[in-house]
Amino acid sequence: MKKKLIIGIALTVAFMFILALPVTAADYKHTRTSFRYIGDIFHEKDIEYFGGTGTFFVQGFGEASGSHHAHTVRYPDGDSKINVNMNMRGQTDADYAEIIAREEADILAHVQERREQAIAALNARKETSPGMTGEEYAAELREINAYFDELVAEIIESYSEAKKNVRILNSNTLRDNRAAVRVGVDMDPGESGFIRQRVASYSGSDRYLNIRSHFENTGGTTKRDLSIDGFVSERMHVEGYAKVWESSTVQEGNTKTGWWDHKP
Repeated sequence: MKKKLIIGIALTVAFMFILALPVTAADYKHTRTSFRYIGDIFHEKDIEYFGGTGTFFVQGFGEASGSHHAHTVRYPDGDSKINVNMNMRGQTDADYAEIIAREEADILAHVQERREQAIAALNARKETSPGMTGEEYAAELREINAYFDELVAEIIESYSEAKKNVRILNSNTLRDNRAAVRVGVDMDPGESGFIRQRVASYSGSDRYLNIRSHFENTGGTTKRDLSIDGFVSERMHVEGYAKVWESSTVQEGNTKTGWWDHKP
C-alpha cells in the first residue's frame, strides 16, 4: 500500500511537471505597485514588456491612490502575452490651490502697481523736461513695459508649477499587436477623477487583443488616444466634466481569451 502511494505521488508530480513545461519554457516578467499618497506627489513608473511598453504617472498636490499589476510572457517561438490591470484615483487639494492663486494675484497686482508708478514718474519727468522728444519718451516707455512684461511672465511661469493640479496618466504601447492606448486626467482644484483599465494581449500566429477603459474627471482636462492597426483610431480631449466607458476587442484565429490558459 505504501509503495503504491509513493508511486502515485511520483506520477502526480511528474504529471504536474509536464503540464508546467509550456510555462517554464517561456520568459516571464511581473511587476506590482500599490500606493496611497497625501501631499506633494510625484510617482512615475516605466515598464518594458515583451513586445511593448507601459507607463503610469502621478503628480500634483492633493491625494492619490491606486494599484498597477502587469504580467508579460515571451515564448521560445517569439509569441508574446501581455496582461495589465490598473486602477488609479486622485483629487486636487482645493484649499492649497486657492492659497497659491491668491498669492499669485497679490504679487501680480503689486507688479502692476510698480509699472504704473514707473510710468507716472516718466510722465512727470516729461512735463518738467521740455527737451524730451516724443521718440525719447516712447523709447523709455517701451523699456518700462518690456521690463514689467518679462517680470509678469516669469511670475506666471513659476506659479503654474506651484498650482499643481493632480494629474494621473496611464499608457500602454503593444508593438507586437500594433496597438496603443493612453489616458490622462488632470483635475482642477477641488475636483477628483480616476482611471481603471485592463489590457490583455496575445500576439503570434493567432492574435487576441482586449482593451477596456473606464475613466472620469469631475472637472479639469481629460485626454485619451486609442489606436489599433487596421481597426480603430480615436482621440478625445475634454475641458470640464468627462466620464467614459469603452471596450475594444480583436480576435483572429483560435487564441483562447483566458490570460493563464496554456499557449494554444
